[in-house]
Amino acid sequence: MKIKVKGGVSDAGHLKTLMGVNFQTPSIEDKSGNTLQDSQQAGRFFDLCMDYMRQPNGSETYHIKNRNDKNVQAFYNDILPKLPSDVKHDITWPLQVPARDIPNWNHGRLNRIAFFNEMPMHTGNGKEFATVEDGVQALVDFCSNASGWSDLLWFHTGKPELLGRNLIGSKGEDTHRKYLEQTAAMVKAGKLPNRIATTHKLNSDYSDDPFAFYTDMLQRYRNYFGDDVKVLFHEYKNKSGEMDSFEQVQLVAQFLTIMSRLKYETGNVEGGSFQCVGGPGTTNIFGLNNPQERKWVTATMYKLWEMFASVAREGVYVDSTIEDKSPNVDASVFKVDRDYCIIYSNVGNTDEHLPIPASTIEYIDSSMERKEGSFVKKLPANSVGVVWQRGIK
Repeated sequence: MKIKVKGGVSDAGHLKTLMGVNFQTPSIEDKSGNTLQDSQQAGRFFDLCMDYMRQPNGSETYHIKNRNDKNVQAFYNDILPKLPSDVKHDITWPLQVPARDIPNWNHGRLNRIAFFNEMPMHTGNGKEFATVEDGVQALVDFCSNASGWSDLLWFHTGKPELLGRNLIGSKGEDTHRKYLEQTAAMVKAGKLPNRIATTHKLNSDYSDDPFAFYTDMLQRYRNYFGDDVKVLFHEYKNKSGEMDSFEQVQLVAQFLTIMSRLKYETGNVEGGSFQCVGGPGTTNIFGLNNPQERKWVTATMYKLWEMFASVAREGVYVDSTIEDKSPNVDASVFKVDRDYCIIYSNVGNTDEHLPIPASTIEYIDSSMERKEGSFVKKLPANSVGVVWQRGIK
């Protein structure tokens, strides 16, 4: 594997834009009746590297009638005031709450409003939208009614990465395709913004070459919505499973590595957020360890988040080319002050030779422990991490 630095750099905080967090159910409690924000993990939680917090998230929106919802109140009263001042707030807007209520949800940090959630899943007989046409009209109507907030608006539509891959049935594909086609027409007509919010399931079965898969995914968005489309991965997490898993750590590191490159190269990637908190035995950054103890703990994802934090907060992406690598390996180059570093993911079963004069490596392997050592010109098999080359002028 060879890396050649080309010289161009991004703005600082390039990776951080992909490290927002979703906070699902802020009122959830441990066995002692403590929420995360009141628990012994509160210090770690409020110090977590995050570009923005998404609350409410998609699944919560179907139960929210107004801002007095207990989870919304927990966020506004107990969490938002304690977050660092540079952490922004994104909302997934509940379908049943009118756009005229937006001022009641604004507090000075409101960053983006993604209206409605995973439209194809909620379209059909007995669902929120009887037909695709009904769903698209609801999007257009909300956008019109929220015109005073137009710069903050993002909308959900179909997922182009699902088309033609036998991942869902033909009926599901048809619904996604219709949403993409009809919302694209509304964008071209100026009735919807050219800004797409999506929830994305990380899945090792998408392709043998993940970089090629995500490159194609963004091209599909451009094919529908034009070259200047912006895509926000409002939620990305493992496709299945609720237990803490190394697979998810690998897939998230892979996603962050690839998307940081594509964000720089295409200009289409806005950012993204990972599911931060959840119930017993979850794969989230923080969670309750099991249904019996219900104790707040950090998962292996917390170790990954902390390992990438200094790169995310202070680093600039460095334009580079990567040659002669296995499809199992993805890497992106950053610079933090005078230090070059490479964030990487190696999901393969063999080490990847990388002949660069780096000094140290931090990584997580299948032991699910964070390790550090001297760099010996290889990226270990089945590992994710950061390689550091210190003190370069």
